[in-house]
Amino acid sequence: MDTGIHERESPLVTTAAFADGIERLAASGRLFAAVDAADAPYVAEKAAEAGPLGAVCLYKPRDAAEWADAAPYLFQVDSAAWTWLREGLAEDPSLCVFVIADTNLEGVRRHFRRYLVVQSPAGTKMNFRFYDPRVLVTWLDCCTALELDDFYGPVSEFGIPTEDGLGALFWKRVIEGAPRRREDVLYKLRPAQMRAFSKATEERFTDRTVNFLQAQFPDAREEPRPQLKFFVADQIDRARSMHGFSTELELVTYVITAWALGGDFDTAMPAVAETLAAKHLSSGDKAAWISEFTRKLLRTLEET
Repeated sequence: MDTGIHERESPLVTTAAFADGIERLAASGRLFAAVDAADAPYVAEKAAEAGPLGAVCLYKPRDAAEWADAAPYLFQVDSAAWTWLREGLAEDPSLCVFVIADTNLEGVRRHFRRYLVVQSPAGTKMNFRFYDPRVLVTWLDCCTALELDDFYGPVSEFGIPTEDGLGALFWKRVIEGAPRRREDVLYKLRPAQMRAFSKATEERFTDRTVNFLQAQFPDAREEPRPQLKFFVADQIDRARSMHGFSTELELVTYVITAWALGGDFDTAMPAVAETLAAKHLSSGDKAAWISEFTRKLLRTLEET
């Protein structure tokens, strides 16, 4: 029976590659990786070690010099690059995206530079972090076939590292459209794409908060990442919906306190509950108060 409802057929097909498959791709000379140095400053040092034939910054030379430790880099992935990427991916599965292309490093770089800055539906310029796996997955899912033809350009497949960092999932177009030359203007996001990116941005913030907890608290490093990520996302939602916290600093402060004192600290501790309910305090004041309260409490516990 025809219900009149049809799912949109995906213009992409997904395949998996394990470590040995990645190694073969690296040996072929067709594998590249777009790596973000924003959360991994050592990436800039690795790019310098690789030299101009092994890695290039996606920013213009002037911006690359100023933002070297926070810029995105494009690497030609050989066996040495794959070795250190595996080490980094074991710590942070969102470190990079993979690219398979029948062109050279400069050819991929020229194509990607056209997507570093895009326009919102309202016309505002914004950075486009397509080199973040969470953003890339969202982008590929909400593009039309023609938009994918533009975005893929010389690229045959995009790859997203698996959670364990040992392999990748690759997205390839079902039907490759004829080569297209988009006008050299800023790409303008559609409203649906903008909404999808808001969700991807939230996921990235959650992941960064998880990374911070694991870096600062030994017991957080022992917690399985999926469970820790669920805890962080739940506490962020609690901080927003119940207490009106909104900025990243306020939310991270709340999550840290929840990890240190327990997920129900906001109701289990009378002094905290009273402060969070105080209408004369701003959310920033409340975040500062719980931060100082936690610091004093933990120091007292250490001294007793």
